[in-house]
Amino acid sequence: VLRHQEGIRIKHEARLTTYLSNIVDAQTFIENGRISQAQERLAECPVEHRDWEWGWLQRFCNQEAITFGRHKDGAWHVACSPTGTTVASVGEHEIRLWNARTGELRTTLNEHPSDANEVAYSHDGERLATCDGGTSTIIRDGSTGAAIFKIPLASSSIDFSPVDDSLAAAHNTDEQHVVTLWNSITGERIRELGQHETNVASVDFAPDGKHVFSIDIGAVVKQWDVETAECVHEWSTTGRTSKNQGGSCVATSP
Repeated sequence: VLRHQEGIRIKHEARLTTYLSNIVDAQTFIENGRISQAQERLAECPVEHRDWEWGWLQRFCNQEAITFGRHKDGAWHVACSPTGTTVASVGEHEIRLWNARTGELRTTLNEHPSDANEVAYSHDGERLATCDGGTSTIIRDGSTGAAIFKIPLASSSIDFSPVDDSLAAAHNTDEQHVVTLWNSITGERIRELGQHETNVASVDFAPDGKHVFSIDIGAVVKQWDVETAECVHEWSTTGRTSKNQGGSCVATSP
């Protein structure tokens, strides 16, 4: 068993190294105007590691900009599927799925009774998660957006693990502000990672899937070990910006 797990770990690290190398090459090709070579490198990127930087570079390879439709009162958050074929957006009670290549609206979903505030795809694109700040987090089919089951806790932020079926979620109540790991296949809670003193605004998995970062509205960032639930590092970003405001989003580089 240990030998099998070690083999999986080595394979994952090799594919991540390939992904990062292709991303660097693609950016260099784009900067030098070699778009076709950049597209080749991006196409070679392992699907499970494709994140915002992959989509960002893809946009530079497109000859024409695509304009999507709009939500009635604006969109709060968007996410692109790992295959690059679908864009999911949330605004008020709506979740909308768009054709990423044409901008055409595919479907509109309305299961959230309160404003949906965030959306995320699993690393394989099989699942889509949406959350609201009032009642629930919904796990959906990654292709159709159809609801599979609900986690009966409101979430301010969600993010899928890049290596397995875990979903990190931030839950805020009057009594606690906690970061929790959930199994996105069964809906079972894996473990609570820990708490903040104020509302958790955002969570983000590290690219290797070993840590989760969270930031609260007091601008305190915490780094959690997903296996031990230990807070291995904590720091405050207060005072590092001219506006001296609290935190609203956290993201890790690839």
